[in-house]
Amino acid sequence: MGVRWVGRIAVALGAVMAASLAVSALSSAHPGDHKPSASELVGRDPGKRVGGNTIVVTGHDEDVLGVADRPNFIIALGSGEKITGDGQNSELGALGENDTIVADGSHELIVAGPHGKVIVAGSGHDLVVDSQPGGTIMLESSHDEVIATGHDDHIICTRAAVHDTIYDNKSDTVNRTCHTDHDPVYPVAPSGATSAEAPAAHAAQSVSGDGSSANPYVAECTAPQDVVCTTPLFPARSLSGLWANEYVPAYQCPPSHPYLYNQRYAPAGTSLVQGVGVLGLGPIGISITGIKTKRVTTSAGVTSIYLIGTDTGFPNSSATNWQTGTNSYQVQLHCTNDTDYAVFLGYV
Repeated sequence: MGVRWVGRIAVALGAVMAASLAVSALSSAHPGDHKPSASELVGRDPGKRVGGNTIVVTGHDEDVLGVADRPNFIIALGSGEKITGDGQNSELGALGENDTIVADGSHELIVAGPHGKVIVAGSGHDLVVDSQPGGTIMLESSHDEVIATGHDDHIICTRAAVHDTIYDNKSDTVNRTCHTDHDPVYPVAPSGATSAEAPAAHAAQSVSGDGSSANPYVAECTAPQDVVCTTPLFPARSLSGLWANEYVPAYQCPPSHPYLYNQRYAPAGTSLVQGVGVLGLGPIGISITGIKTKRVTTSAGVTSIYLIGTDTGFPNSSATNWQTGTNSYQVQLHCTNDTDYAVFLGYV
């Protein structure tokens, strides 16, 4: 096997192939039913959004390891391949038969291939999405989530796998350890399971702003009379085509409740700013780490810094589609008008 690196981009070569290394700012410009070539996937380069690595594995029986100190976006196109993320906020997937994916970091999204094997290790809080048949998913870490919508899958929990959440269907098998070690198992919904941590839907309200860092999207809370309130789900954003990607726009709490609430709403498999929730994870991988802050000075002259919203652009956020069709995601904020409940960053 050969591995060709160009900056952060690698193509693991099982055979000689021509790859265009031009990076495109792609969102929904590709047909939803089109299975892109390796060169197209390299060109879409989702790792660029967050300063991570993009790796496309094209051969057979390859063994590819990501870089440990940054996110890795790795996809295996051949059969019998083994890919290891080895980094936080990585996104890993397979299209070929009998591939093995090892999630060895944390907050990782793993998309299983047909008859493949997924090993969820590392620090945990990972999301495994398996819509293919005959897979084996081994959980070796805590606070993970598995959504198995294919058939004849085998889900195995080790003793280290506690507080995981599993959605399966009738044809799947789940070992006894999963049932006994605080790992709830639920039947998958006919349309596919939705994370229990996803934000609840509310009636649409007017939204201001254009989503830029200078003019973020803002919407009034659904219950502005409350000290801690929730915005409606902001309008859905769609991505069409495998590895279509974009920066997640900037969002900010409304003037009535200007501070983000000090509570984590990040489902497994993603990293989000406190007070921020996202609906639509699984087919779409999300990372939001950029923040907007506000300084508050008391009458005694003490200045504190609080979170008020999210930032966009490099390297603050990314959204990547992991299916050939079209999928959507929506952002929701949890805000407060009381600094006692806000995300406090420190004093100036």
